[in-house]
Amino acid sequence: MQSLVKINARYPQHQSLIESFAQVQSDPLFFVSEDEELLGSNEVALSALGHSSFETLEKACSSRLSELFLKAKGFFKPENKHWLGPLGEGKPLVLLSNNNRRAIPYRLRVQFTEIEDTRFYILLLQNVEAVEKAKKAQGYFETFKQQFLTNISHEFRTPMNAIIGFSGLLETSGINTTQNEYVHNIQNSATSMLENIENLLELMQIESGAIKLNKQPFKVYEAFEEIANKFYALSQEKGINLFFVIDPKLPASMLGDIDKVSRVLQNLISNALKFTSKGGQVLVEISQKEGGGKPVVHYSVTDTGEGIEKDKLQTLLRPFASARENQMRGKDGFGVGLTLSFKLLKMMSSQLNVASEVGRGSRFSFILRHNKLAQIPFVPKRASKMAIFVEESKMALHGKILKKYLRLFNVDTKEVVSTTSSELHGVDAVFILGDYTGKKRIEDIKKKYPDLWIVPVTSSENESDFLQISSKIDTLLFFPVLPTTLYEVLTVVWKKESKVLPKKVDVKKEDEPIGYHILVAEDNPINQRLITTILKQAGYTVTTAENGKIAVDLYTDGKYDLVLMDIDMPVMDGITANRLIKEIDANDKRPFTPVIALTARAMAGDRERIIGAGLDAHLAKPVDRAFLLQTIDQYLKMKEHRNFKK
Repeated sequence: MQSLVKINARYPQHQSLIESFAQVQSDPLFFVSEDEELLGSNEVALSALGHSSFETLEKACSSRLSELFLKAKGFFKPENKHWLGPLGEGKPLVLLSNNNRRAIPYRLRVQFTEIEDTRFYILLLQNVEAVEKAKKAQGYFETFKQQFLTNISHEFRTPMNAIIGFSGLLETSGINTTQNEYVHNIQNSATSMLENIENLLELMQIESGAIKLNKQPFKVYEAFEEIANKFYALSQEKGINLFFVIDPKLPASMLGDIDKVSRVLQNLISNALKFTSKGGQVLVEISQKEGGGKPVVHYSVTDTGEGIEKDKLQTLLRPFASARENQMRGKDGFGVGLTLSFKLLKMMSSQLNVASEVGRGSRFSFILRHNKLAQIPFVPKRASKMAIFVEESKMALHGKILKKYLRLFNVDTKEVVSTTSSELHGVDAVFILGDYTGKKRIEDIKKKYPDLWIVPVTSSENESDFLQISSKIDTLLFFPVLPTTLYEVLTVVWKKESKVLPKKVDVKKEDEPIGYHILVAEDNPINQRLITTILKQAGYTVTTAENGKIAVDLYTDGKYDLVLMDIDMPVMDGITANRLIKEIDANDKRPFTPVIALTARAMAGDRERIIGAGLDAHLAKPVDRAFLLQTIDQYLKMKEHRNFKK
């Protein structure tokens, strides 16, 4: 086989060395000795300069090439590159090709190399036209890839919204136990599939450079407690004890990329629940230490699961490395969740730390430095004393978590073994942990300690049982124990002014409107039916629009309290429709009406783009029914408050 590399006959010893460089390079390439003598070239170089052989190139060294490559003393020294004129300034050098008699612009790159005591220069002539074409092609490919990922995400989320949404409605429709199990399996499988696809798409976005760091102010407790409530229900279904300790000394708001922080936390919690057996525990801790005026926040997720073998820790963060093993162990997942978390943390100048022991569990942690934007929202009362009584042994860990929280709130706390103990003297309140505290027990406590406030701590499904004896208890606290709800209870205990018992909200029938009219802009008929059903069951009056133009026309002639707006619709998209609705409000001096995006656009950056376009909130499909209604309620209250102030 004839070599594609042409070597100066006087330097045969460099044949193999130069070949190893030249054969992988498609651009014109020249090799020059340390003494600035031409050693060789590849055939592409000969062709580009209009030479049929290396010998003719050598002969040409008496002309321009000789001046360029051989006779220019100091040519390769950076400080003397001005001698090159346009080349030294990084501008193209136009060489005439003998093949098509067309002037081709080249840009010169010089690299000094030393291998096995051989020192030489590599000169690379890059075809400027080819480079520009490659850049354009790369740009087109990146744009196409981003559009592809966005469309895949959208087209995947739209039907998943219907699957998860309608199965949720079916679950509350009075089906039997077997059917309920089937529905549960559908929901769990769909949710797991959604999580896997989201992780995969987001990892692909990171690899393509489409995801950037986006620091924004965020409400600390709202963000972290939302994650806690989301996973608590799942942990209960799996029979796993999930605990959250969120430091109440954190600022009310901080600056950071909360979307990425939330994604990492959710991946770690999901992973912990996946590999922890029934009856096990998962502890999520978010605490802070001051560091140079900025809160240094420590995040950790600890489980009592299977643990990870030492030899597998090395490959743990490689994408798809654990996918096969997950299948072998009956677990689902592509094995990209930890890889994604690692890359997201790297973007935030942090790292994922792992400690694990087979058979005992694992701990994943990371540290982030945030900017503080507001003060601590909780103001504890001094000299407060409270007690904890654990009614059932299965609640022991819950008792320890509650005790830790109370001490973080500067409450003098002790555990008691009996509600008739003399240790309750001088105590402001006693927290009783159990599924149900009998009326007789409460009466006995009140008889002995009339000024003692009684706070049962239980799961929300036991709410109706406690409400039957609401006259005997002072307030209720539900699991999971979180800073905001605990502080509300503590405030009531400290003031001892009124009872804050929860009111159970029953699902309204469709013929029992609650006075609010919602406009739903949604082009997909199945999702339109789903949203309408959810809203009507909650008691809202609903009007639907198939596209943004119809929504704007309806809004112009009607009166609505809130708008749910899809983004991708025919005729007129949701962003344009929202802009026109806001203009109508301004021109007609109408009261504030929230417009909430309910969309399958949920890739990284979509939320910021949509909120930045003027919508008041962003909800991603598939949307959780309870969270949808909670968000609507929140914005209706905001609307009333804002319009009342005017």
